[in-house]
Amino acid sequence: MVTLGIVLGVIGCASLGAIGFFRIARRLANPMSDLRETRQMTTTEALTPVIELKRGGDDIGDLGNSFREMTVSIQDSLSKMRAASKRLSSCAQKMGDSSKAVSASAQRVKASSQQVKASSQQTAQDSQKRENHLSIYV
Repeated sequence: MVTLGIVLGVIGCASLGAIGFFRIARRLANPMSDLRETRQMTTTEALTPVIELKRGGDDIGDLGNSFREMTVSIQDSLSKMRAASKRLSSCAQKMGDSSKAVSASAQRVKASSQQVKASSQQTAQDSQKRENHLSIYV
């Protein structure tokens, strides 16, 4: 009878130990599975998932919180980079438009300069003709 009690006690302790082991294993495996799924989604879906672990104070909870903070930080950086890219593109467009306007103005200045040159040459020729004409009378 004592042997039967010991055997039943050992079986009971082993059963409780197995149940405890499986509960602990499940508590460890579920958050790790969540982290793995979230990591996979962030690589394929542009960092949209944000992990929410219901536990804290242990290494897995800390890892999940760090992963969430990292994902949010990367999302913020990407958002800022996209905004800066749009501003840069806008500035480049404005510079291109300004460059075209400056080029058009330079063409007008060139044309005006050529007209002034032609007028100056004409005036010089006219002056020379007058001078030659007047020298006949002197």
